[in-house]
Amino acid sequence: MRYGIVKEYYEERGFGFLEDEMGHEIFVHISQLQLEAGQRLEEGDRVSYEIAVGAKGPQAIHVKIENESKV
Repeated sequence: MRYGIVKEYYEERGFGFLEDEMGHEIFVHISQLQLEAGQRLEEGDRVSYEIAVGAKGPQAIHVKIENESKV
């Protein structure tokens, strides 16, 4: 399991980018979000995730919000 922060997320477009603990940017798609009822992914959220190699490089999968407080 890896941890990071939501750098930017475009809800209307269904994708965004996370920033890992080393400062690297990782793509995230709406299909990989595992949110509870009423949760929304927003910039600054702390998240846990795993990495998979997508067609265009690393991609976050199994993305969960770790806490609701913003960084």
